Amino acid sequence: MAVYMENSGEKMVKRWLSSIGGDPDLERVVLDGIKSLPERLDNLEKAIEKNIRKHIKFIAHSMKGGFGIIGATEVYKLCVGIDEEVKKENYNINIVKGLFAELRDLVNCIPDKYLEKTGTNLNEENRSSSLPYNTRKTVVLGKTMRERLAKIIADLKKNFLGFNQKQIIEIADSLRYISSDLNMDGIKDELYTAAKNFDDEALKRIVIELERL
Repeated sequence: MAVYMENSGEKMVKRWLSSIGGDPDLERVVLDGIKSLPERLDNLEKAIEKNIRKHIKFIAHSMKGGFGIIGATEVYKLCVGIDEEVKKENYNINIVKGLFAELRDLVNCIPDKYLEKTGTNLNEENRSSSLPYNTRKTVVLGKTMRERLAKIIADLKKNFLGFNQKQIIEIADSLRYISSDLNMDGIKDELYTAAKNFDDEALKRIVIELERL
């Protein structure tokens, strides 16, 4: 079992933050994600103790996708291990428990200041957008529409660390309220597909496209 120390935990968190290239929205996602780790581990532990395969897989898969996207490789690799093991027809719950113990040790080394504080609310509407997605004509969005699009982007980024299928579908439906001059059908369909397939990588690509507007 790996042993982690608090000073290495500090370096680890700083490395995660440096991997996002200074994006303030993603920094909030990382910090909020770190704070969510104890609760996520508690839920995963309960699923493991009860040996509920589908719950173990869902939680591990969600964490794998989210923390992998933001470069938290230590969390990602352990979640991959758990996810891959429970995919097996005759998986070994003791292997899962061993990987979980390493994950718990890793989280325990993270300084309390990261577990007690998060970034500001991701619903903070502090980004702007002036150009349309998937359209041939230029449309300048007004303040209200820019704020609405900023909120959609922030809400989608929350799902980097915890894939919420229902919320993503609701966000896809809300795209029609951005502007009647924009053709959002393409990205709306992509969001539906990403939600249906729990596709973290597709979700990330869609967010990048929206930020380019």
